[in-house]
Amino acid sequence: MTEEFLVLGRPPRPPRRGRWVGRGPRIALAVIILGLVVWAVWRGVTHDPAAKPSPPAPTSTQTGSIAHEPPAVPYLRSGTLIPPAEQARGIPDGSWTDFATLADGRVVLVQRASLTVLGTTGQQRSFEHTSGLTARPDGTGAAWTGRDGRVRRLDSGHPDPVVVRGARQLTPACRGLRAGGRVLPGWQTCDRDGGLLSPDGRYFASIGGQSVTLAPRDDITGGTSTAFLGTVRDAVWEDAAHLLVVMDIGDEAHLMRVSTLGRSEDLIAPVRGASGRARPVLVLPMTSISGAVQP
Repeated sequence: MTEEFLVLGRPPRPPRRGRWVGRGPRIALAVIILGLVVWAVWRGVTHDPAAKPSPPAPTSTQTGSIAHEPPAVPYLRSGTLIPPAEQARGIPDGSWTDFATLADGRVVLVQRASLTVLGTTGQQRSFEHTSGLTARPDGTGAAWTGRDGRVRRLDSGHPDPVVVRGARQLTPACRGLRAGGRVLPGWQTCDRDGGLLSPDGRYFASIGGQSVTLAPRDDITGGTSTAFLGTVRDAVWEDAAHLLVVMDIGDEAHLMRVSTLGRSEDLIAPVRGASGRARPVLVLPMTSISGAVQP
């Protein structure tokens, strides 16, 4: 007999087995039950006919996400000229409301009573003017009306503006030059009703205070209108199928692209400081509605 039997008065205990020995069947059963519960829950969520589908992903205009393609025309943003696919360029301080770029690299900047020509090396020349800027779409020239009522034209590659005898500018909503009862070729940007013509002449844009309408010239009833939550401040054709629009919503200025099919999208992050500003924070070249929409 062992000492343990003599002291406790009972037979010796069998050797102790491992901690989990004998529990295997119960653990396996628990795992199976848990798996069945998880499978039933998953099937009820994903296959229940009454379950509501997830809402579709919002479009870029709903979320404010930025389009992949940047603007194809230059624009001014808070004192900086941003050309397409080129390095941004600082411009002189001023309350600029319009501008045009010449093929030789110069920039013509317009504010209320003066016009500044900015050279490629930073030199500046200022001129008085009484009407908005008119520019050729190919960048070969820009024109304005001086205080004396005569039209002056600045050609790319020529340092000084020249007087265009007998010419007059068309209205700000209908850019162009007219001389002797005819429109000078290469300067016309609108039709007889004042709509902004697309580069190929097939569409015109009618600009409202909170909307734009793009319609074919041969069928104005076939156009599409896009309404905005804010106020339209500026607009210009980007190409034959897209219009760029500057719109203010509260304290933010937005740059939008609107297609002839009615689609719209944000192009840059909203620029703050639009409300109550002393100068525009976003300016498109050769603005076509400065005379039609007031701040």
